[in-house]
Amino acid sequence: MIKRTKAQEEIIGFVIIVVIVVVVGVVLLGISLRRNVEVSNSPEIENFLEASMLTTTECAINYMPQYEDLQGLIKTCYKGDMCLDGKNSCQVLNTTISRIMESAFPLGGTMYKGYRILLYYSTNASESRNTFYDLDRLGNCTGIGAEKFIPQDPGNIIVELEVCVGD
Repeated sequence: MIKRTKAQEEIIGFVIIVVIVVVVGVVLLGISLRRNVEVSNSPEIENFLEASMLTTTECAINYMPQYEDLQGLIKTCYKGDMCLDGKNSCQVLNTTISRIMESAFPLGGTMYKGYRILLYYSTNASESRNTFYDLDRLGNCTGIGAEKFIPQDPGNIIVELEVCVGD
């Protein structure tokens, strides 16, 4: 009778170990599947992103000679405000970002193979993303990138830029 009890205890112990290993494996698999393609951070891209935020746009919000810089226009688009001349701030944002990206990273016959700029809002308390702008001319490649945080209470607007550089 004692041998039988000992064997049952060993089987229960083995089952518990197998269950723990399976749970850990499922958690690690879930984390790896949720992770996006890693982009290596680049000081050059980070500097470009910082400098581009100071670009003057064609959208005035408060009064006419005070045109928003790109960072202010991003906030304005997120809030859904209009420009004083009646233009949609998100359309002006799209035009401005497209112009900046095409002049800085021309595609076709150059060393740049693509780029992607993504704007989303995220609160500090959660991992959820509220994407409100995505310009994707990337294709199938990995690249270098950077991100910039723009304070927008109670969270941040995050600007992610990825540039794909060819050989």
